[in-house]
Amino acid sequence: MNNLQRILALAAVLAVCWAPALAQQPIDDPEGEINLKTYTCAQHLEIVDLEDGRGDVRTVWAHGYYSALRGIDENSPPVTAQMVVEFAERLETVCTEDPDKLLIAALKEVP
Repeated sequence: MNNLQRILALAAVLAVCWAPALAQQPIDDPEGEINLKTYTCAQHLEIVDLEDGRGDVRTVWAHGYYSALRGIDENSPPVTAQMVVEFAERLETVCTEDPDKLLIAALKEVP
């Protein structure tokens, strides 16, 4: 089997394996939209605890908002995964202290 045949065989196997994942419909998520007027720390912590990926997306968004509050620009150092992890831990601390606090307010209190 030459290299082209191997590549085509691998592509076929991957297509078969990924087809079910690609065909999945979006999850029916009534909480898919975030209303910042009502979204609390408790709700955020609950979503993060599910570990289904939604919490990661919301945490990355929150980090972006947090960074914008602090004036991140083209001269700022690159954002690393470690920075986001450390931010998530600090946000969790703030949210755990007052779960009823709106997340948008908690973001302004993250050290």
